[in-house]
Amino acid sequence: MIKDKRFEKIHEGVYQELLKANHHFEIFWSIRTAPDDIAKATRVHLTFFFFTMWANSDRFCLALNNVLKHNKNTYNFYKLFNYIRSYPELSALISEEEIVEMEEAINSHEDLIERLRKVRDKYIAHKEIIPEHLKEEITYKYEEGKELLIDLNNILQKLSHAYDSNGYWHDDNNLLSANPSLNVEYVLRSLTEHYNRPLEQRGVVDINATKT
Repeated sequence: MIKDKRFEKIHEGVYQELLKANHHFEIFWSIRTAPDDIAKATRVHLTFFFFTMWANSDRFCLALNNVLKHNKNTYNFYKLFNYIRSYPELSALISEEEIVEMEEAINSHEDLIERLRKVRDKYIAHKEIIPEHLKEEITYKYEEGKELLIDLNNILQKLSHAYDSNGYWHDDNNLLSANPSLNVEYVLRSLTEHYNRPLEQRGVVDINATKT
């Protein structure tokens, strides 16, 4: 079995950033699209959930940009591809044809990647005000974000399996996860049920009821 410390370091770096992207994506959309019957908690704590939701959106964009840009200072897929191409031992495990297919899979999401890059460069990094006529250029739908993540997850899975036959745990949405207990809907449902109980069951004293 081939053991290459440099490959493992880059590979692990990509995994950690991609894991963040998966987690922040799921949290953002779970809050944003919470069904009305469990969304009461988000309305009661509106400020908290508003900033929590958008902070996760920002982190999703940052993590994706880190793994998808050609940058020697980050752990990204292109650094991983180039490293594989540089070493015959790794090239024997992962062929040039397979790498080209992986690159093509990433390029198929070019429009979305460019929009997320604009979010990162213009808003997150530099806090520019986004003109109304450009807002559509920096938005994305749940399904296209999910499809991009699944393709990236599958690429990392193929690289990992080719190298040492290891894989990663995925949740029911086929998103990458190290924490199967991450369930935003459960949290919101529990909070909503809490606020639907009578005041005395919530440990809240009704001061009007105590007046004589």
